[in-house]
Amino acid sequence: MREISFSTAIVLQFTVKLGAVDENLATFKALLNRCAPRAGALVVLPELWASGFDYHRCHELAKKTPAVLQEIQAVAL
Repeated sequence: MREISFSTAIVLQFTVKLGAVDENLATFKALLNRCAPRAGALVVLPELWASGFDYHRCHELAKKTPAVLQEIQAVAL
């Protein structure tokens, strides 16, 4: 077993807008900028933060996953 430790834990709690991936991503990035975490911080997001529980459009919204992951990777420290 390998132990992983984080210097800081940050919880970004916000109202997830149903199906609004771009808007939720912008909210995530704005909150992250405001917190300005140091390298090595753990950032915790709401469940299904990018799209919410939009079950009727889940297949359509899932196509945006690669772009969301690229955005997260770009801001990761």
